[in-house]
Amino acid sequence: YGKDRTWLKKQSKKVVEQYILGTWFKNGSSRYSLKNLGDMKIEYNKLIKE
Repeated sequence: YGKDRTWLKKQSKKVVEQYILGTWFKNGSSRYSLKNLGDMKIEYNKLIKE
């Protein structure tokens, strides 16, 4: 989609929390939220941490 590694590093948390998990919580699992992840753990890829 024309996004490079620098963009991904800066936007990764927003992308994960708003676009992916936010949509999932809103449409699929209303019991959970970012504040109540249950037993789910978010692990970021090494590529983003470098």
